Amino acid sequence: MEEEKQRALLFHVRMLDDYAELLQWLQEETVTHADFSRMKGKVEDANVPEEVKELHYRMIERLARVQGKLENLSWMSEHLKILHDLQQTFTQTFDKERIYQKAFELVSRVMDVDAFFIAFYRKGEENIYIPFAIDNGIRYESWTIPFGQGIVSEVLKTGRSIHIHAGAKQERKEEICWGNPAQDTKTLIFVPMVLRGKMKGVITAQSYREFAYKKEHEELLRIIGTQVASAIENTELYERMMELAIKDELTGLKNRRAFQVDLHDKIRQANLRGEPLSLLMIDSDNLKEINDTYGHHAGDLLLHRVAESINYCLGPREEAYRYAGDEFIVLALGADGETARKKAKAMQQHLRLYPPVINKMKIPASLSIGIDTYPVSAKNAEELKKHADQALYVSKKLRNAVTLYER
Repeated sequence: MEEEKQRALLFHVRMLDDYAELLQWLQEETVTHADFSRMKGKVEDANVPEEVKELHYRMIERLARVQGKLENLSWMSEHLKILHDLQQTFTQTFDKERIYQKAFELVSRVMDVDAFFIAFYRKGEENIYIPFAIDNGIRYESWTIPFGQGIVSEVLKTGRSIHIHAGAKQERKEEICWGNPAQDTKTLIFVPMVLRGKMKGVITAQSYREFAYKKEHEELLRIIGTQVASAIENTELYERMMELAIKDELTGLKNRRAFQVDLHDKIRQANLRGEPLSLLMIDSDNLKEINDTYGHHAGDLLLHRVAESINYCLGPREEAYRYAGDEFIVLALGADGETARKKAKAMQQHLRLYPPVINKMKIPASLSIGIDTYPVSAKNAEELKKHADQALYVSKKLRNAVTLYER
């Protein structure tokens, strides 16, 4: 009996040392389920009375519950940090790429993510759009997949998450992950992105590990998905507003406000590249006569045809603007005066071939154009515009003419 008590006492002392070590690990958040299994194994193998073992089993279970609560607290803390970081990013940018990248970075911070993508879908469309996908460290270009079949479509139709492990995955025939043929994903989670009760798309994370995700991970993806959908919606609204702010409604060209911004940017680019920048100032010769004869709706048609003729002749590094009334401007980066003159002639020719048609009758129309080139005869943006205006004044006296500014 005395020997049994002695064994129990020694066992208590050894286990106390293990408990002290375990508590230290709990503080450092390095405890794993294997550590608790190892301690239970020690108790099971000990040559001590059953009531002594039962005492230590209860102690280990209590420590395991403490560890579980600490894990949840840590998860909640990290969860809140992620949501804060998302809100900080999404309120400071209208850059879609940055929004997608930030979402991926934050998901990867608390989940084992070997593949990740975001898909968007508008009701009634034939395809699902995937603007962001990364797999095995490889970033993929955006692409579309047909709506109606596959896991993403299933989530969009049902509004329910799908959580797949390796065994269940074998039952599904379609390819889910595409980036690493040498190693297949074992855990996949697809979560709907819902905003104000409307389905917007699907966000998914995938792992090479089996049973990589818990219910908490699904909830985090759901919240992040909602945040992403909201941020993208705000970005698209901002883009539409910006487009309206810089676009002329009648002609579809950029407006005067956009020209003022772009002019200085084009000057900067010309300086960096050591290239010329030509400014073509264009005026219709016929707007007043057409308005007086046929009405303002015919004048609008003329302006629309002038814009079409200008646009038709533009190269990839050239931009057109409706500056005011029937006055248009073209900025041609890399074009010298002679190149700009040929472009102006082409615009006149196009309008002559395709004039406005009113009551099935072609109405003759022509353009007067003035040109100046930076830095050949203009030292800055203000001189460039002033000189082109002066050249236009000469052309308007002649009508249907092109004039290059000369000092």
